[in-house]
Amino acid sequence: MGSRLKLLYCGKAQEHHDYTLGQEMRRVLIGVKQRTKLTHLTSLSLFTYDRNRNWVRGRLDLNNSPDNTNTVFLTDSLLASGGAFSLGIWKCPGDRSTSKNGGKVYSRARSISMNAYFNPYAYENPSEFPGPFRLFGKIGDLTDPSPAGTWVVIDERDESINESHFLNCMDGIYPRNPTQFGLYNFPAIYHNGAGGLFFADGHSEIRKWRDPRTTPPKGQAGGHGFLDPFPSAKNQDVYWLGVRTTALR
Repeated sequence: MGSRLKLLYCGKAQEHHDYTLGQEMRRVLIGVKQRTKLTHLTSLSLFTYDRNRNWVRGRLDLNNSPDNTNTVFLTDSLLASGGAFSLGIWKCPGDRSTSKNGGKVYSRARSISMNAYFNPYAYENPSEFPGPFRLFGKIGDLTDPSPAGTWVVIDERDESINESHFLNCMDGIYPRNPTQFGLYNFPAIYHNGAGGLFFADGHSEIRKWRDPRTTPPKGQAGGHGFLDPFPSAKNQDVYWLGVRTTALR
């Protein structure tokens, strides 16, 4: 009887182990698929620039806005002329967020945002944004940080994503003052607590976020208003993102 129980326990343990490995493998494959999409978007974004409009239209929200599911915004984006017609490019497979439209439930169309310091259109108040920081309109602008050290496209959390850009709070980044760190937008956590980023030199990363304030529970990751960040002192994720976002002019 003891041997049978031991065998049964071992069998169940092996099944659980196999299931866990299977889950992890699916997460890895989703991550690889997403990195391929990010590669395509980033290569397009580096050669797309128009100061008179944003790179993609629409404002997503959690209140069933028609923009949530409007795929015309994607096929009419500044990237469309470069071949970004495939709707799958714009949505991470791990993002399961939905929106109602006409009484039906649809997947939201976009989960990817661009570094706010890229493809800049004409901001109303340059003293507030970009302030003292660099803007990147073309590949030749990437001297500091270097292309390998500058992310262009990121997976953004479904509760945080709104307009087309991911605005990283630069308070306390240059010069370094960890007590001033904060978050405007929240990166995605769809890959087992990690999110995808693609860099200007062509490499991609699935970044595991380390500070729990970067990965708050569902319902607590809404984007904050401009100039009103979530305080996140000494958050190493904020600094990691910040030094890879832009630099002082």
